[in-house]
Amino acid sequence: MQAFIQRVEQRKLLLDLAVSFYTHTKELSVWMEGLQRQMAGEVCVCPDSVEALQALISQQQQQQANTQDASLSVIREGEDLILQLRPQGSSVGHVESVLQSLEEAQVQLEELFHQRKIRLDVYLQLRILQQCSLEVSGEMEAWKQDLQKQAQDITTEKLTLAQPRLVEANQEKLALAQPRLVDANPEGLTLAQQRIHRHMERRLAMKNMTYEVVQQGHDLQQYITEVQSSGIQLTAEGETDLSSQVEGLHQLLQDKQKELHQIVEHTHTHLEQGLQLRHLQSQV
Repeated sequence: MQAFIQRVEQRKLLLDLAVSFYTHTKELSVWMEGLQRQMAGEVCVCPDSVEALQALISQQQQQQANTQDASLSVIREGEDLILQLRPQGSSVGHVESVLQSLEEAQVQLEELFHQRKIRLDVYLQLRILQQCSLEVSGEMEAWKQDLQKQAQDITTEKLTLAQPRLVEANQEKLALAQPRLVDANPEGLTLAQQRIHRHMERRLAMKNMTYEVVQQGHDLQQYITEVQSSGIQLTAEGETDLSSQVEGLHQLLQDKQKELHQIVEHTHTHLEQGLQLRHLQSQV
């Protein structure tokens, strides 16, 4: 009687293990198929913002971790079921087949996760590059406007300094005015030197900023080429490829840089002339 009860309990345990294993296997398969459809449907979807891409990357990391945990759990259940079936002389071929199919599906899904991770990383770098390019372009435009205003101020100042302020009919007034002019000249000379110094500092900072973004674009182009060579699709048919988008940003910065360079050099020349004029005035 005791042996009969043990056999019944053993069969109930096997039944519970089998039900749990096949139920969880089915749930996991549905979950994996859903993820495969999701990733297949968004192969060429590139969100418009850095924040949206970062959210997708975080979401994928969580999905991948959840899938790995669920797969390990189901595989353990299958292995436990096999350990219980073998002493009973029951066939374990079907359970082993299910486990093999599950492991193959997991490998395929991991490959999709890997490809999607790289794709999202490329898109993220592209959006960051676009953001940096716009920021640098905006800095160039703002400095261009500053330089144009500065050029007007310098022209006005040069005209003022060039006036024959020392030619006075009244010698007594000239004698009184001369000390005031000499006293003012050192301050004007220092100001002119400071203007040139600030101008050169900003020119160097702008040059470095632009170089960093251009180099960032070159690195991204190389990365895109490597990814595409590996067989990972990045753009849908008929859409502008990512390399062309990067090249467009590079061209935009080059055009802005050329336009700004002329104004920068023109302003530098005016500042040098103003400094020379201050030197001459200080010697009067």
